[in-house]
Amino acid sequence: MNKLHPLVYAQLGLRSKRLLERPQARYSVRFRANSNLGYNFSSFASLRSEEKDLFFYSNLTSGFKIKENVEITTSVTSQKQLITKLSFSDLLDGVLNAGIFTDMFKKSLYGYFSCCPKYGTMSFMSDFRTRVGSFSMTTDIKGVYFGMMGNIDLAKRSFPVLETAMQYKINKNTEIVTRFKPKTKIVSSEVFSQINPRIALSLGLSVDCSERSLDLFQAAVLVNTSPRTQLYSKIQSSGKLSLQVLTKITDHVSAGVTGALDLSKLRQKKNPFDAKNFGITLEINTQKEHKKANFFLEN
Repeated sequence: MNKLHPLVYAQLGLRSKRLLERPQARYSVRFRANSNLGYNFSSFASLRSEEKDLFFYSNLTSGFKIKENVEITTSVTSQKQLITKLSFSDLLDGVLNAGIFTDMFKKSLYGYFSCCPKYGTMSFMSDFRTRVGSFSMTTDIKGVYFGMMGNIDLAKRSFPVLETAMQYKINKNTEIVTRFKPKTKIVSSEVFSQINPRIALSLGLSVDCSERSLDLFQAAVLVNTSPRTQLYSKIQSSGKLSLQVLTKITDHVSAGVTGALDLSKLRQKKNPFDAKNFGITLEINTQKEHKKANFFLEN
């Protein structure tokens, strides 16, 4: 089930979970399996259409835990990538995570590390050959979370910031997230509120500082209409209305319908309905004592 709540990524800064913002006519299949012996396997395949072009992407990934905190994984993708990754976690009493991964076909070698000191987190990744990478940092100051993410070009000694974010919990049911993108000079702010156990609301707006104008306004509501059924709706100032209904059929199977209407077409006396914006979602989750696998099919 989807939740109307922001997610905090230690290695990606602060970002909000976006629902129903998917490319048109996209079909994907995911499979994951883990065993108590340390082996894991996952696969992903996606086919999407944009206008008259078709795009296909797939990968196969297998991994093995050499030790409790050391893992090696190998991935093969349809984009001619062969990626081997060696990762170390919980080093120095849980303070440091590090690793290296290489793309055999592109002959690129990357290194990364992320540390979790007492007052925040920091991560860094770079290609040893081109010396180009990315970074992110988060910190918590008296209940206010700050995040920053950007690119790194060691050759040019350039560190452009792509996004900064701030998250503040007003009370136990309400919080606000504000973001600023220096490149586009757009400031966005969202307020999330859990009205009661069944209803959650979200209000957001974006302001273009370069033109001093309102870029976008949106409102969303998440309603648990029953213990097994969830309704999500979002409307934007552009006139786009998004809808999603998801029903839990059994303890392991959920199905629903997603769709979007362009209400701005009503002013032009056009039909706001477009079949391309509607689809069916099916989720199947199975869990056993030592093994688990997830199969996910979406439109």
